[in-house]
Amino acid sequence: MRYRKRFFVIGIMMMLVTMMIALLPTKAGATSSSEILKQINQLKKEKEELQEKIKDVQGQYEENEDEIADIIAQKSVIDQEIQLLSEQITNIH
Repeated sequence: MRYRKRFFVIGIMMMLVTMMIALLPTKAGATSSSEILKQINQLKKEKEELQEKIKDVQGQYEENEDEIADIIAQKSVIDQEIQLLSEQITNIH
């Protein structure tokens, strides 16, 4: 019986040691500073491209802003005409 306990305790200890070793950090693949600089430069380039695209979209919006205002004004006039026609139809009946 004592041998069984000892064997069991040793087995548990071996499992714990194995789990602890598995949890130890492993050496990560080191990236050279030149690779990091390349990545940074690429990200900066992508940022500049995105900023240009944002400027383009803002410019398109500003170009269309007057046209949008005209369309809204036309809609308002059409809504008024519909309202007047609706009143006219109501008066006829």
